[in-house]
Amino acid sequence: QDVYPKANGAKFAFCVLNEAAVKLFGPAALGFYKDKQGLVSKVADLDGLAEHIHATAIMSAADSNKTDTPSQATIKEQLTETLSAYEKTSSSGKGAMCPTTKKSVFPCVVGSEGPFYVSLVTPSIHYTMGGAAINAAAEVLSNHRSSGIFGSRRPVARLFGAGEVTGGVHGNNRLGGNSLLECVVFGRIAGDRAATILQRQCSGISFDDWTTVQLREVREGDVYGHGSKVLRFNLPGSLQPSGLTLGQFVGIRSEWDGRQLVGYYSPITLPNDYGVIGLLARVDKGTLKDWIGSLTPGDTVQIRGFGGLQILRMPSKGCFMFNNTPIRKIAMIAGGTGIAPMLQLIRAALKQPYCTPGNISSLNLVYAAEAVSYTHLRAHETPEHLVCRLLLEKKKKKNKNSIKKIDVQNASKRTTGIIRELLARAISS
Repeated sequence: QDVYPKANGAKFAFCVLNEAAVKLFGPAALGFYKDKQGLVSKVADLDGLAEHIHATAIMSAADSNKTDTPSQATIKEQLTETLSAYEKTSSSGKGAMCPTTKKSVFPCVVGSEGPFYVSLVTPSIHYTMGGAAINAAAEVLSNHRSSGIFGSRRPVARLFGAGEVTGGVHGNNRLGGNSLLECVVFGRIAGDRAATILQRQCSGISFDDWTTVQLREVREGDVYGHGSKVLRFNLPGSLQPSGLTLGQFVGIRSEWDGRQLVGYYSPITLPNDYGVIGLLARVDKGTLKDWIGSLTPGDTVQIRGFGGLQILRMPSKGCFMFNNTPIRKIAMIAGGTGIAPMLQLIRAALKQPYCTPGNISSLNLVYAAEAVSYTHLRAHETPEHLVCRLLLEKKKKKNKNSIKKIDVQNASKRTTGIIRELLARAISS
């Protein structure tokens, strides 16, 4: 029932260490709290410990208007009883448990023999694990999840977070010593991205000039294709769209190993995903695998738009437009990382209002997968059960009254004739 002196009624306890405990705690660390901060007092023996606690209890009683402070003799009796019981339990070996606190780990034996080091302790918030969810750009994410199967929580425009107001950065627990590091790292990221809000350019990617962008994060891409990674780059402005249309691709270039390398990739993010562009790339084969595989968050490359199909979204009509022709049935064929533009198109088609009844009615994909990661298959499934198909089937079950036909055919082990048959069937449907 005691309270911490002059602390608005906060309860406290006494932390008592002997020489063995101090050695484990660290003499230098204890010296800091004792000599520099004045938070630890040293007493010679049990009498000195009882005297110290009695004096503290008197001060506490005066602060809380209490009159029933126990005597020093009573305190010594209680200390003797408590320390004797603790000494017996802490010296009992493995499996011993304190009957009062249920404590079962005893790094050393503490008994009634001094000297003692004593301090007041009180419960306090050490670190908060929960908070607002953020992404790798320190953008706070909304609770609303994207309706697309490949999307997730969307960022709240102009809202950034860092430190203990955020949650999920460390998983279920945090690594010791990471609290300040988290504030510094994500605080700096948040400041940098917030400063880009006032970008004058209306879009982040130019078709005429190369633009420097920073790699935000690298994600595993095996769900899309064997040996793939998803590279997500920050656009120059956190509120900028890419400036591309559906179906257009980009080039990225950088100096690597004394050479300037250029690669061409199709985004899997949508043109109106603000502040970011995601590219699907192979890191296990190809002439650029060493360069692409070596990229880590914080690295910069230059990016530029290069054209490709221009598929326009017409939300007022609930359809796509290509060459001034409305599109309501979509048939696609792809192999390897050529799946990237198809994923973008599928993502767009599964957004509102395109996936509502009467708008886009069918999606058909013939995909020649080189290999399929077994880690993403259920027990009864084979590599023929592509992850893309599984995701699309989930979407179809969730929205039975929207897109009527969703199908993915794996053409990885089929002959050319069968692939043609699959494609013809997809087009005819």
